[in-house]
Amino acid sequence: MGLIGYARISTAEGVQVLDRQLDALTLAGCERVFEDRASGAKADRPGLAACLDFLRTGDVLVVLDLDRLGRLAGELITLIDQLAARGIAFRALNAPMDTTTPTGRAFLQIQAAFAEMERNVIRQRVTEGLAAARARGTRLTTNSDRTAAQDPGGPLWLPSRRHFISKGPQIKAGTVGKVTIGLREP
Repeated sequence: MGLIGYARISTAEGVQVLDRQLDALTLAGCERVFEDRASGAKADRPGLAACLDFLRTGDVLVVLDLDRLGRLAGELITLIDQLAARGIAFRALNAPMDTTTPTGRAFLQIQAAFAEMERNVIRQRVTEGLAAARARGTRLTTNSDRTAAQDPGGPLWLPSRRHFISKGPQIKAGTVGKVTIGLREP
C-alpha cells in the first residue's frame, strides 16, 4: 500500500504555485506526486490520467483539498467510486473523511457540492466583473489573433492567450495610463 499524491493549480502562468500542496503531500508521506496546471473542470488533465494509471490496489490517492481533484460534484463522486471499485482508497488532507462508511460518503457528497458551488460563484463573479467593465467603457476583446503591430492601442495578450491587458487613455501627459487586466471569456 502506497500513498500517491495529486496536486493541481488552475493556471499555468505562474500566478498560482504548487508549493503549498507539494509540501503538504510530501509531509503526509506520499511516495510520488502527480501534478497538473489546468482547471479542475477540464476533462483533459494529463497528470491526473497518469496518476490514475499508476495507482494499484491497496494504494491511497491523497490530495490536499477535495476541489484539487475536481470541481463538479457528480464527477468527483464517480471518480472516487471508480477508485473504490479498484480497491484504491481516497484521502483529502484538509477534509478528513472515510469514504467506506455511510457518514463518510455523505460528507464527501456535501463537500463535492460545495466545491461545485464555489466554482459556479467564481464564474458568476468573473461574468459580473466583465459586465461592469463593459458598462464603464473598458474595451474587452476575444480577438487573440491581432498583434500589437496590427493594433498598437489594443490589448496586450499574455502568453496563455486568455488574459489580456487593455491600455486605456492617458490620465495626463507623462503619467501611466489606466490599465485593465481581464480574462477572455471561453
